Amino acid sequence: MIPPEDSQALASAIEHLYRNPQLVKSLGKRGREYAKKVYNFEFILDRYEELLLSMKKP
Repeated sequence: MIPPEDSQALASAIEHLYRNPQLVKSLGKRGREYAKKVYNFEFILDRYEELLLSMKKP
């Protein structure tokens, strides 16, 4: 993680990614897999169901 308002740390992180395309590819792949796993249709549907049930009158 990059500390807030640390422009030098941000620049260093960007340069590190620029110099390591395989790392960028790996991070992108892992991020996509995580998003597909966590934010799939069933997950969203379950969250809506929980929300609607919580609004149900007793």
